[in-house]
Amino acid sequence: MSAGNGSTQYLLWRKDSQGNASLVNRFHSRQQAERVCARFQTRRQRERFWVSALGPDSKPPHKPCS
Repeated sequence: MSAGNGSTQYLLWRKDSQGNASLVNRFHSRQQAERVCARFQTRRQRERFWVSALGPDSKPPHKPCS
């Protein structure tokens, strides 16, 4: 799940009110991913959003947006 050039991708996740988690989008910039995450957090109160980093040798840790 890494970009073709081996760079880190930033994954935006969503967890709905039923507890189902799903991948929303992938970004090449942490700033862009956090910006979109914050926007979703303010608009969708019943759902939880977070960003995780995924590099060539990493696993995605699930962390909530700040």
